[in-house]
Amino acid sequence: LPHASPEIPGLDIHGAVLPAEYAGGDHFDFITMRDQTLGVVIGDVSGHGFSSALLMASTHELLRSGAALHEDLDQVMRHTNRALSDEVEAGLFVTVLFACIDPATRQLTYANAGHPPGIVFDRGGQVKAELSSTSTPLAVLPDAVFPVRGPLQLHPGDCVLMVTDGVWEACSPAGELFGSQRVITAVQLVLDGSAQQIVETLFATVRGFTQTDAFQDDVTVVAVKFNPI
Repeated sequence: LPHASPEIPGLDIHGAVLPAEYAGGDHFDFITMRDQTLGVVIGDVSGHGFSSALLMASTHELLRSGAALHEDLDQVMRHTNRALSDEVEAGLFVTVLFACIDPATRQLTYANAGHPPGIVFDRGGQVKAELSSTSTPLAVLPDAVFPVRGPLQLHPGDCVLMVTDGVWEACSPAGELFGSQRVITAVQLVLDGSAQQIVETLFATVRGFTQTDAFQDDVTVVAVKFNPI
């Protein structure tokens, strides 16, 4: 996991993971791409625990090596998928949402390999876009392609939120799922705060909903706020 968030004028970025066990299969990363855009990555290996953590470590290195070799996001994803397909046993897979942000133009493009949609809020708290899945998860089909969507124009006050399914699927004591609408509502209440406040508030809201700190799945959140330059 990153030791610190990137320091880029006009961007406020924060991510965090709460693993269900000592080692988890969730992951996020910040990657400087060949064209100097910022790659923001969130991923989730099927299952959790030590074996999932090892697979996510491989995915982390493959995405970074792919970003060093290729400028096109589809090629980065194909590079990672081909290598994972060769080494991963049947039944295991990795979902990844990979967004590229150009700090100069404030345009976002993305590829989503079977991951829960990212949510883009405008400064008023309305959902202006969803970064929905564009392909199958990694390690499912060796020759899969990963269509790139965008560009999406972002403005001061906008916020990009990326989560793993451990957030959506967190359960209350009565067995009710947290769901996407509770994610949206929790973020809308603190959208004027920092990216770190947004992430920490969402974690606290999930804890309150589940009434436990012992989550059944890894929980990961990344927020990117666009501030005036």
